[in-house]
Amino acid sequence: MGTSVTDIDAKIAELQKQKKKILEAEKAAKKKEQDARRLKIGTLVEKVLGEVTDMQDFEKKLMAIKNSSPVAAPVQPEAHDTNQVSLN
Repeated sequence: MGTSVTDIDAKIAELQKQKKKILEAEKAAKKKEQDARRLKIGTLVEKVLGEVTDMQDFEKKLMAIKNSSPVAAPVQPEAHDTNQVSLN
């Protein structure tokens, strides 16, 4: 005879362990990417605004910037415009 229920249960348990490891690795990789992105953002902010020593003052500065100068969305070329030059 071929495969028993016990064999199938063992295979299911093994696959569940593999799935858990993969999900944990994906979560760790995502966290690592987020941390790197946040570090780059923080570095850029301090480059522009100076060293942050007071978080409340820093938040006020960011809110003032946000409220005074809206960030323009990138302009997308029209689909039918064939004279557009790609900068990428």
